[in-house]
Amino acid sequence: MELLRVVVINEVDGARRNMKNMLTRHGFAIIAEAEDTFSGMQIISVTTPDLIVIEDATSGWQEIALFAYENEIAPVLLIVSKEDSVVGFEAASIGIAGIVVRPLTERNLATLAKHAAMVPHVHCHVSR
Repeated sequence: MELLRVVVINEVDGARRNMKNMLTRHGFAIIAEAEDTFSGMQIISVTTPDLIVIEDATSGWQEIALFAYENEIAPVLLIVSKEDSVVGFEAASIGIAGIVVRPLTERNLATLAKHAAMVPHVHCHVSR
């Protein structure tokens, strides 16, 4: 079975490393990472990810998600710091495939990542 190829985008180095480690332990292949919107857009433009994982604290996450959706690059899994209906509505309107609400657990991240990588861009699934 081929590993799901993931790009992780997060401005905080430690949080990005933590997400990468969790996903790797659950059989995902981290093909690239980015710490900001600009490098994130460049990376997802030239790689072929099966999934993009991004944190809502990353400035410009909406631009990356919309770009990925409009160009059919890959589904986006959004990590949010709190349950927020405004973020959820915004995420659904720009094609986010799934949302994981912090605190981030390895099980929730891995389960939603696997699911998000397989669903069409028009669905939004939330896990707390």
